[in-house]
Amino acid sequence: MHKLKAYLLTNFSHLYFSIFMPLFVIASVIMLVKIAAFTSIIQLSLLEMLKLYTFMLPELLFYILPVTFFVSAVLAVSKLSNDNEMLVIFSLGIKPLTILNFFARLAFIQSLLLFLLFFLVTPYAKSLAGNFLKIKKNEAKFNIEASEYGHKFGEWLIFVGKNIDENKFADIILFNQKQKEETLLVANTAEIINKAGVLTLQLNLGKGFTYSKDSLSQMSFRKLYINDSAQTDTTTYVNTKQYWFNPDRREALKKQFIIGSLLSLFPLISVFLIPTIGIINVRHQKGHTYAYIFTSIILYYGVSFSLIKPIGLYTIAIMSIMSLLIVIPLYIQTIAKRY
Repeated sequence: MHKLKAYLLTNFSHLYFSIFMPLFVIASVIMLVKIAAFTSIIQLSLLEMLKLYTFMLPELLFYILPVTFFVSAVLAVSKLSNDNEMLVIFSLGIKPLTILNFFARLAFIQSLLLFLLFFLVTPYAKSLAGNFLKIKKNEAKFNIEASEYGHKFGEWLIFVGKNIDENKFADIILFNQKQKEETLLVANTAEIINKAGVLTLQLNLGKGFTYSKDSLSQMSFRKLYINDSAQTDTTTYVNTKQYWFNPDRREALKKQFIIGSLLSLFPLISVFLIPTIGIINVRHQKGHTYAYIFTSIILYYGVSFSLIKPIGLYTIAIMSIMSLLIVIPLYIQTIAKRY
């Protein structure tokens, strides 16, 4: 029995990784194209694009793994059937229930991994990705070119004489007009500092003038710091509970929760379908394995997503029970009674 399980695991593993890699590459290319689209709004270096890709990786894996498990498990059993090895296994007195138990354990591990990936890792990764994009968008707003008018830093109009480096400038003039007074700042050099998403303009060696109808004041400074009043609204991730029970995003999170639960449960729910579709008698049955695989996936995903809006959280229980009520009798009729 141990050798049989090792043999099944070997066949399953080879197919699992051979299916996973193409899907992963395709999904990664789509994700990278999506990331590249951000460069029309913000400036991203290659390292920053890879960093953003890493933040999006858990969600990408979550959508690939359920399909990979189901397809590879069915194809592993189907391969053994087509090679007449499954017939030999049954001839030795091994029941289909043994095959079912083997894949049930793998499905449990896969579902547990999906639950951890979606409900623990993905929220944190999404928070990091969201904050990263917000910071980069805020930096993009402060894209100053030398000798051009109309640039703003928060409430200040700013003019730059020349660019020294990417975030360093020379001959800086800032102007701020309020209802009762106006302020003018002149500095030799300036530098943009980004601290936790808050942009600060550091002015070096300059003078400031504040004037109104009744007064005029002047000051000199070595260093003067001006914070951008339009701070980046970054999200602080505390824990999983806070993320999933955020009242401000209840509806959006509810939909994510339903989808995450249904896809995480898919390996467990599909366990009975694995031998039902995969085990065939090559002499008397024509295998339509691929057609059955794609039909099963499309039906489960299609029906699940269509029920989310009308019945909400009940979709998880209804889809789970309904799926099991369909696949268990199919398994009993086509496999358990026959073999």
